[in-house]
Amino acid sequence: EQIWIELQNRMEAEPVARTISLDRPWLKVAIAAGLALLMGISAFIGFYTKTVNVPAGQHAEIYLPDHSRVSLNAQSTISYKPFVWKLSRTAKLEGEAFFEVTKGKEFGVVSEKGKTVVLGTTFNIYSRNSNYQVTCISGKVIVAEPDGRQKVTLGSGQQATLSTDGTLAIQSGIDTDRIVSWLSNKFSFTSVPLRRVFEE
Repeated sequence: EQIWIELQNRMEAEPVARTISLDRPWLKVAIAAGLALLMGISAFIGFYTKTVNVPAGQHAEIYLPDHSRVSLNAQSTISYKPFVWKLSRTAKLEGEAFFEVTKGKEFGVVSEKGKTVVLGTTFNIYSRNSNYQVTCISGKVIVAEPDGRQKVTLGSGQQATLSTDGTLAIQSGIDTDRIVSWLSNKFSFTSVPLRRVFEE
């Protein structure tokens, strides 16, 4: 009984507060260094960008952090932020690429001429010089101007082309095999100016 009373008295007693003095100069330096390191790591994670460049005459296939597959055509570049990919599935593309997107949150592809947004689908983007063309192979794709004023939704076999005056035109019944023939190392052109054929 006496032991129990003694334990109760100890438990009811207020804990002794301990103070840490910041008068020590080394402690201030350690705290400042820790904060600087934390800010540096945060900045690195937020700004680090992985870029893949494909030279002329070659193709490349890459997998994004969510296992979405991207096939890149010759003279194409894709860049994305791997450390923040779960927060924002956005890639930047210049050139031509075929995307097979893993289902999940919104997936965006930004080019100088336009933006494409999907949830899970397959599509081809052609963005070279002043030409911007998105072809939906399966699923649904939203295509928008860079400023987002004009938006169109594409279904399978539809194609959106951004004209030089900034309007988005939709075509249906597109021969998608011809559009992605470059994946099989073939060139296929129909009613295309000869200058563009030679450029390709």
